[in-house]
Amino acid sequence: MGGTWFRPGMGNCGQENNSNDPIVAIPKSLYDENNGSNCGQAKSLMVEQRTAVLVVESMIWTFKLGSPDDV
Repeated sequence: MGGTWFRPGMGNCGQENNSNDPIVAIPKSLYDENNGSNCGQAKSLMVEQRTAVLVVESMIWTFKLGSPDDV
């Protein structure tokens, strides 16, 4: 599994975030497909039997659905 690191701040969803917020950015194609309605949705991520709940707060240009960085 890959990932992309980004600096939090004002995301595409219009919320100011900091490095302590459990946030995630989704691919631009998914953001556009849903007209940004993914904003504020909680997403679960499980790694090695540990689960984290992250909130969609932005989109990112660089990954495509199905790519190695798609989480």
